[in-house]
Amino acid sequence: MDTIQMEFQCCGFYSYEDWAAVETLGEYPPGFVPFSCCSIFTLRPCVHENVPRIQDVDTSEDVPLEQVLSIYPMGCKLPMENYYKTMLHWAIIVSSCLLATQVEIVSRTNLLATFQLGDL
Repeated sequence: MDTIQMEFQCCGFYSYEDWAAVETLGEYPPGFVPFSCCSIFTLRPCVHENVPRIQDVDTSEDVPLEQVLSIYPMGCKLPMENYYKTMLHWAIIVSSCLLATQVEIVSRTNLLATFQLGDL
């Protein structure tokens, strides 16, 4: 999970608040999110304990929520969906190109064989 959150710059499934629902068996205090949720875009130290809920964050200034919190506020669902949709899109394009190339090769091979046999 840490790798996913760092790679996609996200935290939790829908938002960082998802970590509040995780049973940690007393290992972590309430309001804790993993260090992998820490934003690389903030210039201050990452605070990943006692993290406030989104509705409790003061966003009156024109500062992105990510910098106010020092963690990624967005969940991983959307970035992962977009990534895999893009990969699927490219797989379809490459497969289609390979299919078209194979069809062209078979057609030319058959045409060449027909021409060599003198059937044209």
